[in-house]
Amino acid sequence: MVARPGARVRCRSWPGPARGPAPGSGPPAPDRQNEPMDGEPLQIPLGQLRHAFELALRHVEASAGGAVALEHDYFWSVPADALHDVTTEPGTLTIGQLSESWQHLQDLTADPDRAVAHQLVWLADILRAIGRQTAC
Repeated sequence: MVARPGARVRCRSWPGPARGPAPGSGPPAPDRQNEPMDGEPLQIPLGQLRHAFELALRHVEASAGGAVALEHDYFWSVPADALHDVTTEPGTLTIGQLSESWQHLQDLTADPDRAVAHQLVWLADILRAIGRQTAC
């Protein structure tokens, strides 16, 4: 089914395991919450990441069509230096704007030679909003 652009997405049931933390899991013990990962850092094969992204995007396209209309423009953002310190609540939050993140990505598509890794942060802003808005 292909819906008109900007339409609300109808979701099918989640095909994977039940959502939420596994029984008995939760945050690490307080004395371990801000430690680096045990052993080797998590390696993300970019080919697998690209494939997972394409599958998720195809699912949204099948439900929403060629565009998703995001309902909210502003969002709370945790400063980068506090993002992974789960032992301390962030002292301040900043305000992000989806339209600004989207403009940065449009600028990239207009001039691909300007690509920098930080554009992944703006892409994440947009993807998070689409994921939350289209999730069931």
